[in-house]
Amino acid sequence: MTLTKLHTYLGLSLLVGGLLFTPACGDDTEDTDTGAASGDGDGDGDGDGDGDGDGDGDGDGDGDGDENAQIRVMHLGVNVPGVDVHVNGGEEPAFANVEFRQSSPYAGVPADDYVFNIALAGTGVDMSLLDVGPLGLESGTDYTAVAVGNLNDGLETIEVLALVDDKADIGTNVRVQVVHAASSVGEVDIWEVSDPAAPALLLENVPFKAAGTLDLPVADYTIGIDADDDGTPDFVYGAALATLGIPEGAFLNVYASDDDMGAVALVAQLEDGTAVPIPAN
Repeated sequence: MTLTKLHTYLGLSLLVGGLLFTPACGDDTEDTDTGAASGDGDGDGDGDGDGDGDGDGDGDGDGDGDENAQIRVMHLGVNVPGVDVHVNGGEEPAFANVEFRQSSPYAGVPADDYVFNIALAGTGVDMSLLDVGPLGLESGTDYTAVAVGNLNDGLETIEVLALVDDKADIGTNVRVQVVHAASSVGEVDIWEVSDPAAPALLLENVPFKAAGTLDLPVADYTIGIDADDDGTPDFVYGAALATLGIPEGAFLNVYASDDDMGAVALVAQLEDGTAVPIPAN
């Protein structure tokens, strides 16, 4: 298959059916300490919903929790220290000390509506700086909540994107959900430039906070990001799916992420919660 024939499909303004949550400031969320506040559905804090401690909610040990939703968090908020994420005002964080460009693994929770309370690590839910939601989580669906923005531009610029991680019918490809999470960069075009003489446009006019999805054969790619719409990539990255041993059928979130100096890296979020920064060449 040539790169110009790669199947692509976009949801450029759709994040969980268009859900984009702008956090509210303060700590006025009602304290309703539930099992979900521990990242699980049975209240024992082990991240599963069936009480066996294996991290899934259906007892089969595969981590998917057939009757549960699965949610994880990704911290891409520039100049924001490590955070704890509490749920529904629970005292114990569901996700503890998540640092910049780090991800949590998935946690299984019963399908329901949740408010996420974000506090600096170790300060407690009563010191929550941002309350996000309510977010309705559906059973059998995987979600990633991603903090974006730059604290130096004001707390009000920090937002949380709610992504659906759609893993259906991937087949022998790798599904890559591409997310523009670099607040210092405007609309971008994304190219495959392994062959400079025959660049292939993958995604066009992607604005900040938008996501698009690509189904790609397992191979090594060179990805270019054009930030000024001149047809020439301003940032080039090696995306070595084959070399890294990414298997057929895998799902990845890949974020364009800036740092406190304005440098833009790609950050790959693997299914197990590992986050792999990919600096520009």
